[in-house]
Amino acid sequence: MITTYNPRTGILVLWLALTFAAAGQEASRTEVDVNAAGGVKAPTEYMLGAGDIFSINVTDAKEIGDQYASDFTVASDGFVTVPMVGRVHAEGMSVPQMQAAIAAGLRHYIRDPQVSITVKTLKSQPVSVLGAVNTPGVHQLYGPKRLAEVIALAGGLSKESGYRITITRSKRWGIIPLPGAAFDDTGEYSTAQVNARELTDGNHPADNVVIRPDDVITVPKAQLVYVIGEVHKAGGFTLGDEDKVSLLQALAMAEGLAKTAAPGNARILRREPNSETRHEIKVNIKKIFSGKTKDMQLNANDILFIPDNPSKRVAIRIAEGAIQTLSGIIVWRGL
Repeated sequence: MITTYNPRTGILVLWLALTFAAAGQEASRTEVDVNAAGGVKAPTEYMLGAGDIFSINVTDAKEIGDQYASDFTVASDGFVTVPMVGRVHAEGMSVPQMQAAIAAGLRHYIRDPQVSITVKTLKSQPVSVLGAVNTPGVHQLYGPKRLAEVIALAGGLSKESGYRITITRSKRWGIIPLPGAAFDDTGEYSTAQVNARELTDGNHPADNVVIRPDDVITVPKAQLVYVIGEVHKAGGFTLGDEDKVSLLQALAMAEGLAKTAAPGNARILRREPNSETRHEIKVNIKKIFSGKTKDMQLNANDILFIPDNPSKRVAIRIAEGAIQTLSGIIVWRGL
């Protein structure tokens, strides 16, 4: 039998509070199917929010008729209107909590209602992960997630990733709880940076902050320096945390000088500010090796060029030819 509900009595509010206290841990162990996500199950800690769409099923309750036949969408203000229950503030509720809230409201009409919710579309917990990750894009937060977990959701850092991760957050979540965090000129967003190496090494657990819906995580590509010419391994090499590397460190990454190198005539090609033009900086690596000159710092996008020594090249070719001739004689005599 359905009785008339008087909203002025405030009884529903009391029932909701009592139900939340009683629901407790048993409700927290429930899982909910997510049909729109290819059969994936959302963890019970997933918090509903604006844009989420779900269906409600009340078993053995002929009294409600077809009132729950349609899907329900959480409005932009975080509320959803449920027949026979009224407006419920769904934003921030887990699925078990929402089930308990609806059941509490229905107890005024139905004895021991059994309520289940199936989330069909998850839209309220997006986080954007951009840049040098293996799977950049928009990912949904199924419950509270920290920075390292969200990076893992995006496939982890790519080989091209740099050392600084930037987090941008809407002011509605407050300022990001990290040293150096600040609001932008508009006051609408706060930004902060995290050292990627320290995050992955676990040296600063406090940097592994909880990520909020609509956060934007940006992982830039690493800055490079280039070593070309007479080295064993020419190419571009990733800079470290300080976006600089010494000349000797760059040579070490290039596996050292080739035999034909002319280290006394090396050049650094450095780009002019706001220009594609480069100017040359002469470097005598011999003097750096001998300690007569201090090691130099290479900046991002610098090119270290090691020229060859023609006389060395000729001497090496003669020596290689002599070795080949001698080897041939030895082989011939051995026969």
